Amino acid sequence: MNLVGGVDIPSMVSIPQQWCGLSRLSHQLVLQLVVATVIVVATLMSTADAQSRVLVQRGKEIVVSYKPSRASSAVGAYALQHLRLPSDLRVRDVRSHGRVAVVSHAAGLSMASAAPVEVDEADVQRECARILDANRGVPLHCEANMVRFIKRTPNDPNLGELYGLTRMDAQSAWDVTTGSANVIVAVVDTGVYYNHTDLIGNIAVNHGEVPNNGVDDDANGYIDDYFGYDFFDQDGNPVDENGHGTHCAGIIGATGDNGSGVVGINWSVGILPVRVLGANGGGSDADVAAGIQFAVHRGASIISLSLGGATSSTVLENAIQYARDAGVLVVAAAGNESENNDIFPSYPASTPLQNIVAVAATDSSDALASFSNYGTSSVHVAAPGSRILSTYLANQFLNMSGTSMATPYVAGLAALMKSANPAMTYADLKYVLMASSDPVAELQDKVVANGRVNAYRAVVSAVSGVVAPPQTLEPATGQNDSIRKITISAKRYRRRTIIHGYVRSVSSEPLSNKSVLLSCKTISRRRTSSDEDGYYAFKVIRPRRAERCRVVDSLDNRSRSIVVR
Repeated sequence: MNLVGGVDIPSMVSIPQQWCGLSRLSHQLVLQLVVATVIVVATLMSTADAQSRVLVQRGKEIVVSYKPSRASSAVGAYALQHLRLPSDLRVRDVRSHGRVAVVSHAAGLSMASAAPVEVDEADVQRECARILDANRGVPLHCEANMVRFIKRTPNDPNLGELYGLTRMDAQSAWDVTTGSANVIVAVVDTGVYYNHTDLIGNIAVNHGEVPNNGVDDDANGYIDDYFGYDFFDQDGNPVDENGHGTHCAGIIGATGDNGSGVVGINWSVGILPVRVLGANGGGSDADVAAGIQFAVHRGASIISLSLGGATSSTVLENAIQYARDAGVLVVAAAGNESENNDIFPSYPASTPLQNIVAVAATDSSDALASFSNYGTSSVHVAAPGSRILSTYLANQFLNMSGTSMATPYVAGLAALMKSANPAMTYADLKYVLMASSDPVAELQDKVVANGRVNAYRAVVSAVSGVVAPPQTLEPATGQNDSIRKITISAKRYRRRTIIHGYVRSVSSEPLSNKSVLLSCKTISRRRTSSDEDGYYAFKVIRPRRAERCRVVDSLDNRSRSIVVR
């Protein structure tokens, strides 16, 4: 992923949105994969080359995942834990509470990682095809474990004034609220220098964990996650080695009214450090996705994502959807390529989910920053992002520029609104952020809100109870919903069998949220519902003797019967 603020780094290598196919790599390529690392080479390449090449890491070449709705039934997690693979592949790790499996070449697991290597997209597709073929019938998704990087414009060493807070009228907003430590904002980034004198008081520590004792005291699956968690190095110390995440954290919540340093848009807030990017600003999709889901489990209301890349990722989209289902707002940087995201999307900001707020950057004159991406339909709001002074490593302060800096301003403002009205949902926060923005002529037809966020108007709107209007429901699929086609099949996993299939309309469109009853002779009757793809699944203990099973919906539509062994 690309962080968005500080030093220019070329755009990420373009990755295909779905990697659903792959066969055996050549001998030479296998050797390359063994020594590959999860870094995107900062090399400018043609569009055609960028779309046909990808960099992978030894042990993290491929990620296989289930959609959140499927994983929530425990069937997805079970299938991933018992993933069938060709003999030369192995599951290196299962992350995100069983939703993502990282698949590696078995020969590379004991090898030390070395220089980055480019791999052809076709090779990745062939490998995925082998994996999907071995798990035929189970709706898995397979793709490259892509890297995301920080995307920065040049550092400005001169100290500047905090014009961003003035432009946003934060001073007036502070007359209403200065924030609350009960509102947790996850900074999913390079980590946070949490001992910074202007940040330490606002770090959301985990009081159920004893730091540095090597024990998972609160039994949440993460050892020593007192200050947060480091998914890049897989330990409980999310300390920043880059500076980018610390800078973003200070914009959200550098301690206010303490007589020193700077002040964030929140004087008081709960900052949750989640390290998913290394010292060079790069990290993999699997780590970012795991970081997002960790933030949800740690109670974050808002997630700040100042990172991005030119291509989409199902793993990331699933993680953001998981956050959406938990009611979490995700604020993401639009990118620093001076491009129109309506035409050239930047992910995860361009992910088409309701809980995403994509942010462009403005300068001290309220004009769109020269480096900032924009989009009439894909970028929601703008915020100050040019020459922003904030916290940095080793108790320092630094000016940085980028949509990375604009993003925590918006994430921090959402937290300020949440402190004024804790009942606000992610939809409420998103609506008010846009509706209360100051109209700016230079931003007309550049962002959805046609303006730059205004802290005072947003907080007053939050207090007065302005909320988002009811969301328009999508039309139901299937013209004749009373007549359905139900498929059924079974796949054995050791002592368990997964009985699964699809509920479709007469025109073969998927039907979601349809009740399905499993009916067998000795296996106990049980009921579930189809997900957004029309998919349903039951995990059962294999019967001692073969028996016939079928599924029936609430309208007495029936599947064929199958023999389950």
